Amino acid sequence: MVRTWIVLVALLSVTGGCKKKRHRDRFAQFGSDGVVELPLLKLRLDLRTTREMISGGLWDGDGMGLSGADVGAMRIEVAKTVQSFEDARDQARTLRARNLQAAELPDGWSLVYDLGSSTGVSYVVQVRRDLGGKTYLCSTLATDPHQANVVAEACRTLRPARSDR
Repeated sequence: MVRTWIVLVALLSVTGGCKKKRHRDRFAQFGSDGVVELPLLKLRLDLRTTREMISGGLWDGDGMGLSGADVGAMRIEVAKTVQSFEDARDQARTLRARNLQAAELPDGWSLVYDLGSSTGVSYVVQVRRDLGGKTYLCSTLATDPHQANVVAEACRTLRPARSDR
């Protein structure tokens, strides 16, 4: 019995210490000023929300997810493939996007549109940014236009994290 407790305490000590060190960067840090730090990606963005938010790393390890009532579920990830503005816009048109708002940004592009189906309307946000030598995609598929607008606004503010932290 004593051996079992010693082994259990030893395992908890080892895994607990590793867990803190290994996973602490997988969670966003929400500032009172609306700035959200994404330490896993070394990025930050402005997210104006009055409701509780949660965050976590994506399963493949190359991004982070944020969720809450004002955003639904949004993803910020390293882009697997780099898509040009024209290709992304053409792809949205192929999907029969309605109310397409397409804009080129100094370091990428932004697409916001809605898709109608037999189950209702979905609102799509895709913002690609080239920051610090990497290409990031910030996106959501929302069921509410307010969520899509909040995510689009936040994604357009994506920028490198301050190095003084």
